[in-house]
Amino acid sequence: TTPSTIESVAYTTFTDEDGNLIYSFNNDNFYEKIQRHIIEARATGADYVVILSHLGDSGSGGYPSSISLIKNTIGIDAVLDGHDHNVIPDTTIIDGAGDEVLLASTGTAFANVGVLTLSTTGEFSSELIATEGYTPDKKIQAYVEQIKEQAMAAGERVVGTSDVTLPVRDENGTRITRTGETGIGNFCADALRSVLGTDIAFVNGGAIRADVPQGDITYNTLLKVFPYNNSVCTATMTGTQIMDALEVSTRLLPNENGGFLQVSGTRFKVNTSVIPSVVMDENGLFSHVEGNRRVSDVEILDKENNEYHAIEPDRTYTIASSTFLVEDYGDNGILRYARVKESNLGQDVDMLAIYLQQILGGKIGAEYGNIEGRIVIK
Repeated sequence: TTPSTIESVAYTTFTDEDGNLIYSFNNDNFYEKIQRHIIEARATGADYVVILSHLGDSGSGGYPSSISLIKNTIGIDAVLDGHDHNVIPDTTIIDGAGDEVLLASTGTAFANVGVLTLSTTGEFSSELIATEGYTPDKKIQAYVEQIKEQAMAAGERVVGTSDVTLPVRDENGTRITRTGETGIGNFCADALRSVLGTDIAFVNGGAIRADVPQGDITYNTLLKVFPYNNSVCTATMTGTQIMDALEVSTRLLPNENGGFLQVSGTRFKVNTSVIPSVVMDENGLFSHVEGNRRVSDVEILDKENNEYHAIEPDRTYTIASSTFLVEDYGDNGILRYARVKESNLGQDVDMLAIYLQQILGGKIGAEYGNIEGRIVIK
């Protein structure tokens, strides 16, 4: 499993009740650890070694990939990979001993079934069978359709309309919610701030998974936007802690980052020519900022007069966000220093529905079709 899992999954998943890390992903000795298991498997009688991995072949973020795994080990016959959603029917990678190793991946969303074949001469080959057009078992399919109809009927109630489409990707396929201010990010963050009544709201761009289309919006539409059923909470942070969190959020720009924060109630500028000075601890969690800062001109919206004022480092502000970020130290503990005020105040998807119906009067206006300068990147 990719060591980046400790960033993308709630950090507390891997700790005991005292917060001590009890599961790790061997980022420091990744290849050595796997090589040891390969040797042990062979020593105990294995004729072949097939690795089922969730690494991806791109090596994004500098983490090990399925390709680097093969190149840095010996003794693997085949790697069946996932994580990057790439379709790899059958390719060959040379391992550390100069031998050929098969690499395959089925893609995503059950578009293909992978078939790995071992010949009588001891050679592996792979192929993909497309599920589109594949004839399923009729009895099972009827059962599945019945369940789907019941679930969809409950979620197909119309909760509002939108004058504009709010996308999560641009025309090049870049996930823009992870690289800068977006209309859908503003909508989601505004929902949390408005419904929970805080000064600021933070939504990690990686949590926003689907577009809001122009026209009618159903509850299922919103559930596609926030499909993880994250609980929301309120917390307090000082001005300095907020500025630090924004440094963590923007440290990987211009690259995509699931921990990039979409914001409400604040605005700021980012200079990507400044070398990031964010320091992580030994567990990959945010520790502190030292050196020059990328983020400047941070301002907070005054709820009374609807005007922005410079952030006060020592002042305490209220924030709304997910328990994933605040309590579970998700996305490298970007909000780990926030102090919980009220927890489990509902699901994030319900914040969208309440905001749309009760505060926006059932309509997302054209203003969300344009970014308003909350995050200015240069």
